[in-house]
Amino acid sequence: MITLALLLAAPVRLTVDVPTQVRSGEPVTVVVVAENVTDKPITLVRAQPTNYRLGFGWKADLTRDGKTVARDERSPLRAQTVYRAKIGPEPFVTLPPRQRMELYREQFQQSYLADAPNLKRALADAPKSPLAPGRYEWSFEYRFEPSFAQHQRKEAARGRYFRPYLTPEAEALYRSAWKGSVTASATIEILPSGS
Repeated sequence: MITLALLLAAPVRLTVDVPTQVRSGEPVTVVVVAENVTDKPITLVRAQPTNYRLGFGWKADLTRDGKTVARDERSPLRAQTVYRAKIGPEPFVTLPPRQRMELYREQFQQSYLADAPNLKRALADAPKSPLAPGRYEWSFEYRFEPSFAQHQRKEAARGRYFRPYLTPEAEALYRSAWKGSVTASATIEILPSGS
């Protein structure tokens, strides 16, 4: 297993841990770790679907020859989103200086033969096959953009979206949370199953 990292002019560095080679049909486990590279604590929003309304977002993609591969990922993020009316401090984590935390984890071994279904209940019946041998690029983006959250709140006021309420403690963490985005990527080689 190797570790690849991309450091931007940000207080957070993402590291992607993946095996360099996996046989077709075997599971591929990907772990993204966030590291505070500063001498001060930073607050991040946890990588959970319920936190979208806060302005948090993530994007994890697998591509081959520049084309997106719809994979059968199993992660805590692959779930139907449940919105809560009251949001406390749980979505936030304060990372001490030079400390690391697991931000995201997923495992996959197959690809959908067509686009992945949007609904969780349809995933089990969708046709899949083992990943074909070749080189794949796995990329991850993490971002926290309060302007996105403000847009969501305006839409909520119009009755289009659910509007969350932040407790005073959560509001303080929200205001102090790091704003920006970071990305990381890694290459995975899928070998023929009999090699």
